[in-house]
Amino acid sequence: MHARSARERGHLAPGEVAGLLGVSPRTVHFYEEMGLVTPRRSARGTRFYTDDDLRRLEVCVRLACLGVPLRTVRRMATVRGAAATGAQYGRELSEVVAELRGTFRADVTALRALLAAIDEVETLVVGRPAPGARGRAGSTDTAAASSRLSRGLLELIGGALPGTATDEVEQVRPERL
Repeated sequence: MHARSARERGHLAPGEVAGLLGVSPRTVHFYEEMGLVTPRRSARGTRFYTDDDLRRLEVCVRLACLGVPLRTVRRMATVRGAAATGAQYGRELSEVVAELRGTFRADVTALRALLAAIDEVETLVVGRPAPGARGRAGSTDTAAASSRLSRGLLELIGGALPGTATDEVEQVRPERL
């Protein structure tokens, strides 16, 4: 296929796909390297993406934006081709979805705890509960509330900071707000 022929068929270049998805062309190439999409190539090796490729990449980008690890996105994208039967595909996809559900439930729990800590700190700073706050009203220990907020943030980001343990929060004494 020649570049002109690909364009006439409505195929998109990597930069165009990246622009439509709001990501960099490098991200589009990275998803290709991961096996999430296989674009067509012109006689000179130029990549061109079909509408199906674009839809698949859009799902991948949305999942990644939701915090789904790319290895899980890849697993979801490749499970159908790797399954010998429809039943096997269904079982494997169910496993991936169950893992995602568990991960998201843990994230929601961590976010709720973090929101409560934020509400508590805001109550201490402002002197009254914020509208819709669900934190512990009546607490006056700013250092303890700030420590809970720091602990919640560290738990939320998990292993994003190498060598950072949740226990390290206790070593840092927050200043009075």
